[in-house]
Amino acid sequence: MSVVKTQALKSVDEAKRIVLDEAKPLGTEEVLLSASIRRVVAQDLIAQTDLPPFDNSAMDGYALWSTDTRGATADRPVKLRLVGTVTAGQVLDRVVSRGEAVKIMTGAPLPVGADSVVMLEETRLREGVVEVFGEIAPGSHVRKAGEDIKAGAIALKAGTRIQLTHLGLLAGLGCAQVPVFRLPTVAVLATGSELVEIDDPLEPGKIRNSNSLVLVVLLRRLGIEPTDLGVVVDERKLIHQQLEEAVKHDV
Repeated sequence: MSVVKTQALKSVDEAKRIVLDEAKPLGTEEVLLSASIRRVVAQDLIAQTDLPPFDNSAMDGYALWSTDTRGATADRPVKLRLVGTVTAGQVLDRVVSRGEAVKIMTGAPLPVGADSVVMLEETRLREGVVEVFGEIAPGSHVRKAGEDIKAGAIALKAGTRIQLTHLGLLAGLGCAQVPVFRLPTVAVLATGSELVEIDDPLEPGKIRNSNSLVLVVLLRRLGIEPTDLGVVVDERKLIHQQLEEAVKHDV
């Protein structure tokens, strides 16, 4: 950062131009995912795996062949032999054949051979036999592998500001650390011989410094922790001394 010496008041547009001309890229760094909220992604984040990583059940029920349920009604249910149970975190070590059903919990991997899940509420279990009271369409209540995002797809584009809604996606993809742009260091200096601090006595002709507080809060909303340099009177030399001191300490 360098101090720009000016000889006259500048318009807002000209002041913006001066600031942008002086601005330089800050480089990048990697931060923990838990600390990445509101940071800006520095490069495209590519999904390394499908999400979800495997076909799984969207609810508690029975995994089965959908074709086995053709013609099933409440009065004439289809009867399937119960051959096992699979819960979340487990994998069934057998193939589901025609005429069979497997009890399955929400989030559990769909067993090989099955193509659908029927809800518990649409069945009845009696003596090892599952009665299904209606036809089930192929793929019913199954979350397919890659349904949220497929491996190789862009999860977040460079330049995206990370929001709470992004954290679950990145966590599910195993992004423990995220490449982000470095945050700038910002100093806030209020100038004006009429200014006093908020908690100072209000003397004749003085007003309290309210602008610095607003600017500090706005910067914090952007995820930047600013340094408040306080107030300096309208003397060019003193203003530059304050700014040079801030530059010296990389503020």
